[in-house]
Amino acid sequence: MDGFGASDAWHGALTTAQADLYFSPTSGIGLSLLRMGIGPDGGTFSNWNNAKLAIARGAQVWAAPWSPPANLKTTADLNSGSLRADGYGTWATTLASFASNFNANVGTPLYAISAQNEPDFDTKGAYDMCLFSFPQMASFVDQLGRAIAALNLPSPPKIIAPEAASWGNLWNYSAAIDADPVAHASVGIFASHQYGGVSSYRPLAAPLWETEQSSFEAFDPSIVHALKVGAWIHEAITSGNVSAWHYWWLNGLNDDNEGLIGRKGDFQLTKRLFALGNYARFVRPSWVRIGVDGGVAGTLVTAFKNPASGDFAIVVVNSGSATMRTFSITGANGNTVSTYVTADTALGAIGTDGNLSLGSSSQQVPASIAIAHGQLTAPLPHGIVTFVGIAR
Repeated sequence: MDGFGASDAWHGALTTAQADLYFSPTSGIGLSLLRMGIGPDGGTFSNWNNAKLAIARGAQVWAAPWSPPANLKTTADLNSGSLRADGYGTWATTLASFASNFNANVGTPLYAISAQNEPDFDTKGAYDMCLFSFPQMASFVDQLGRAIAALNLPSPPKIIAPEAASWGNLWNYSAAIDADPVAHASVGIFASHQYGGVSSYRPLAAPLWETEQSSFEAFDPSIVHALKVGAWIHEAITSGNVSAWHYWWLNGLNDDNEGLIGRKGDFQLTKRLFALGNYARFVRPSWVRIGVDGGVAGTLVTAFKNPASGDFAIVVVNSGSATMRTFSITGANGNTVSTYVTADTALGAIGTDGNLSLGSSSQQVPASIAIAHGQLTAPLPHGIVTFVGIAR
């Protein structure tokens, strides 16, 4: 796994407390990736200090553009059209310069840079965009790879492509990239958004990330939407075989569910924030997903392990009624697990009952459960539980 994240595009500055909530793996939900926005001038419409705050809490930062400058577009407009063929080199150089701007403003290397946000989605004038056909994306990645190499950075950013809106189009873009030797060698991460669902994984030449997902119903901070988020994450990891998963915004700027928290920028807490924390806080970068046998109706189970230490985490999304279940864990005899619970309790601060809490008195979930003969038997409330085991 490479981690879990969200974006601060068009956000203002985060406070220290907000950065702790998002990125701290001890007092917050432990996001390990921040996605910034790149402007048409090679600057940002995110916030440089947010990147510093995220990095200080152990996160990696990457960035994506929404549109080249209007004078390089086929429509001379940020909100429509494509990149003109004679503008590929100019825009590649400008886009690559974001890595230098990041180093100058943040003081550390940029982890990765996307070739284009949703090159297959026409916003119909609603916001900045740029369309690329499958071969056009390959040709531009070719140019972007050359432009980044020309910077001679000690730690150049990985190139992310295509960051498609549709998982189905991901495969068409990746085929075009693989057919271009320079583009193929340039791409370090393939990526797609999840709005249209996930299609079964196909072998790729680089890791696959899911880089944006949310929904647009009326604002719902409840466990109902949190369970939906848990199901999205499970599907992307198990069917899509992604090594990173991102929600859309950190803080929602509209009156819907586009943010992990907040409506119209108010930072209102939600259960979905804690649901993502059930994964992000405990499944850390470099951990690997391990196999799960069996299943229970109404539950989604994923398991992960730290290959260096042997520590493990089991995440259970239970959309059904509360139940008691037994899990078998090879090689875990004599251990105990800590249980972290997001449930249908009163919404409160992180760590309060049922809000990514260590155990839950109201749900009769103990904070610690012993493993005997390689098995643990645990209550599963309606919600999400993560069992965290420390290897001995």
